[in-house]
Amino acid sequence: MSITRKRLTPDESRASALEAARALLIENGPQAVTLKAVAARMGRTHANLLHHFGSAAELQGALAGNIAEQVCETIAGVVLKARQGEADPRTIVEMTFDAFDQQGAGGLCTWMIMSGNQDWVKDAPLLVLACADTLFNHNGQPNRFAQYDTGAAVENLCLQAEAMGLMAHQMGGYDADKARAAFGVPAQYTLMAMISVGYPTDPASFSAEAKERETAPRKRRELGELGLDWPGAQPERGFVGADDEQRAD
Repeated sequence: MSITRKRLTPDESRASALEAARALLIENGPQAVTLKAVAARMGRTHANLLHHFGSAAELQGALAGNIAEQVCETIAGVVLKARQGEADPRTIVEMTFDAFDQQGAGGLCTWMIMSGNQDWVKDAPLLVLACADTLFNHNGQPNRFAQYDTGAAVENLCLQAEAMGLMAHQMGGYDADKARAAFGVPAQYTLMAMISVGYPTDPASFSAEAKERETAPRKRRELGELGLDWPGAQPERGFVGADDEQRAD
């Protein structure tokens, strides 16, 4: 007696692969999400899976995007209620943390795109990618204030996290190309900082290198070091000191 295996459509094959990949992610962590392991989980060949995704990186990116879509669907209703004053914004944060933590998206994105910042993100339940939209929404023209506005928005995000008893750590050390692919970021957006958001932890759990950086004395630069110093700059036109009062008339 022979058993005929059902032939799946390309969309069904991709969906089945993502389901198998998610199961491996939750059970064994992001390092377990490989083409070979997912194919074995599905009962398919490595070549078959390679046909649909092309590489392990593409599979991992598709999985991250799929989980992100599900997270957005999960919290969309609560976001709408919060805008109408019918839900606590903190609920959105907690639901997002739970979704990323339980479904493994945070760990997957961290493993894929972070370099040199593992200590700050390995246990964080939420990883935020700040992007600057280089075009105005109302007319599609270049927006030269995009990065400035994004920086201000991120500062407010970090202040809000602090007010809610959370910690937010901004980082520039990540693979921007992998991040763009993993999150499906359109070309018009400039990738800025990666921000890990989570709960305060015991500094004793830090690596020696991270602990040294975190506990090192902080020293501000002198005000005189912050003026314009490129050829032809005339900082005296922008700064008025006690000796400049008469000259500024």
